[in-house]
Amino acid sequence: MTNRVKAPPVDSQGNTVTTPQYETPKSKSGFFNFISSPFADVIGKGDQAKDSVVWYLITRMVRVSVLFILILFAIDVWKNDGKNCLDILKQVWAVFAPVITLAMGYLFGKREREGVSKE
Repeated sequence: MTNRVKAPPVDSQGNTVTTPQYETPKSKSGFFNFISSPFADVIGKGDQAKDSVVWYLITRMVRVSVLFILILFAIDVWKNDGKNCLDILKQVWAVFAPVITLAMGYLFGKREREGVSKE
């Protein structure tokens, strides 16, 4: 009968039980991190995704319109002493307001329709 059982390894501190080192998961790098973070993690799934996209559109359109207004106001104040500021405001909002109201109508109209159909 041979003794094939080996004693567990002993480290420098006298411990006989060792645990494997924790390895952090490797993240995949891609173009703008699209590979490592799927769109579902960012915007949600199903109805959450629809709502997220609509809110993203609304907030971006408001920010872009404010940026355009400020730039055009600065140009108008520089060249015309601010004589056309009201016209600039009307023209910029004439472009952005329909898109914003369309998105808001989709978002809130959809919720009201769901409430009526459930009753």
